[in-house]
Amino acid sequence: MVSVLGVASVANGYITASAAAARGIQSRQLSEAVSRGELEKLGRGLYCTPETWEDEYVTAQHRFARGVFSHDTALYLLGLSDSAPEALTMSFPRGYNPSSAKAAGLVAKSSPGGLHGLGEVRIETPYGNTVRAYCAERTLCDMLRGTASPDMQVAVPAFKTYLSTGERNLPRLQSVADELSVSTGYLSRLFLSTVGCTFTDMLNQTRVDRAKQLLNGGEIPVYRVGELVGIANATYFIRGFRKYTGVTPNEYRGKPG
Repeated sequence: MVSVLGVASVANGYITASAAAARGIQSRQLSEAVSRGELEKLGRGLYCTPETWEDEYVTAQHRFARGVFSHDTALYLLGLSDSAPEALTMSFPRGYNPSSAKAAGLVAKSSPGGLHGLGEVRIETPYGNTVRAYCAERTLCDMLRGTASPDMQVAVPAFKTYLSTGERNLPRLQSVADELSVSTGYLSRLFLSTVGCTFTDMLNQTRVDRAKQLLNGGEIPVYRVGELVGIANATYFIRGFRKYTGVTPNEYRGKPG
């Protein structure tokens, strides 16, 4: 027979009523465990063992299940900011009534229509629990969209950290920016202030570097290399490759023409 504490032990000290029910544990057993001091009730349907440190991220995620951690909260969870948020920020689907979230002290944001799930990932909280947040690319774009004056004191250091990691993905950043209608001008100003070049220049250099790897790696046709780095037009790819390297893809590969 599955025990209440056994279920909690494999979930970092937490147990929800739904997880308990899925394992044949009745709500009465949870109440009895609370009465015995084996569990503490944190909210409707959420419990933890007495020795478990309460994780505000888990509590918020459980209470507002449709929310996704975003903006400065996501930056912190992603390691793109050292500053823990004063209040947790979550994004909700357009049309969601955020009044209860705001009353609970959360900063509630609205996702663009149909794009609430764009860039959603699972990520660990500082307490080792898993919650839903947006990826780096979505979060950085969220910091820029929907305002005429983005908070550059937060955005610029986050971009610097992002660009210094091996996890940066500029083609994905461009794709997400397009989806969220983020101005390329914002991105270019951020890149100029952080690395001294425009976003387009860094994106193109990233594509060229990746193209070099593909050209060195085998007999992939040049047009296909272009497609793989995000440039579907072969003529445009060859022209751009030569602009950044001084040679055509075939010349770089050591082939004539």
